[in-house]
Amino acid sequence: MQKPGFFVGWVSYLNPTYKIVEFSVWRRYCLKNPISSCCHILLLFGTFNVNLELKIPFVAMLMSRLHKFLTNSGSRVASSSVAFWFILSLTLAVVYSIPALGEAFSGEFVVQDDARQHVFWMQRFVDSNLFPKDLMADYFQSVAPAGYTWVYRLMAIVGIEPLLLHKLLPPVLGAIATCYCFGICVELLPIPISGFIGALLLNQTLWMRDDIVAATPVAFVYPLLLAFLYYLLKRNLLGVASAIALIGLFYPQCVFVCSGILILQLVCQIGNRRCRGGFHPQSLTLTN
Repeated sequence: MQKPGFFVGWVSYLNPTYKIVEFSVWRRYCLKNPISSCCHILLLFGTFNVNLELKIPFVAMLMSRLHKFLTNSGSRVASSSVAFWFILSLTLAVVYSIPALGEAFSGEFVVQDDARQHVFWMQRFVDSNLFPKDLMADYFQSVAPAGYTWVYRLMAIVGIEPLLLHKLLPPVLGAIATCYCFGICVELLPIPISGFIGALLLNQTLWMRDDIVAATPVAFVYPLLLAFLYYLLKRNLLGVASAIALIGLFYPQCVFVCSGILILQLVCQIGNRRCRGGFHPQSLTLTN
C-alpha cells in the first residue's frame, strides 16, 4: 500500500481508530455505495470535531469562549456581551431603514399613501392660509391625536416641514422600538443573543408594513407599547405611567390594551395570594 496522502494522515492523527484506505479505493467505494459513504463521512466529521477539540487545546478554548460569549446567562450578564449585541441590534435597525429612506427621498413629491391623509393638512402649520374650507383637511385635523399633532407643530416651528418630518421619523421610531425590544427579550431570557434575535424579528415585521413608514399615529404605538411592556417587566411604576400617558396622547385606542394587561396582572396577583394563603387540596388515598 502506498503512503497515505496529507489529508488521510491528518485524519489518522485526529482519529487513530479510523481505518486508513487509499483515496482511489475510497473513491470507488463512494461511487458504488453512495448512502453508506455518506454515513461514513458524517461519522468521520463527527469524530473529527471531537478529536480536534481534545488534541488542540487552543480550539477547545476558543469554542468555550465563543459559547460563553453567545450564551452568557445568569443573574449578572456580562456588560461587554450585552453592549455588543445591543449595538448590533441598533445597526440592524439602521440597515432596515435605509431602503425606506431611499424610497422616501427618491423624488421631491414622493409621499407615503397614509401620509397623504394624516400629514398633508399639517402644512397649515407652515402656511395657515392653505386648504381653506377643505372638509377633508378639517376632518383629519379633528381626529388627529393631540401628541401627534404637537410633534409636527413643534417641528414646524423649528423649521422642519411636516412632509419632510414624516420621512425622517420612521428610522427614529424604529431605533427606539428596537432598544425596548432588546431590553424586553433580555429581561425574559437573560441571554444577550436573545435580544438580537428579537430585534431581528421585530425589524423584519416593522419594515414590511406601512404603519411605521408613514409616521402616522399608529407608528408611535410600536415604541410606546414596547416601552410599556419593558417598564412593566422592570416593575417601574413611573415608567409604566409615563408610557400609558404617551400612548393616550399619540394613539388613545391602545390605552385599552394596556389597561387590560394591568387588570389581568392584578387578577393573577390576587389569585396567587389566595392560593398561597392556604387552599391546598388534600392528598387522595387509594383504597381497594
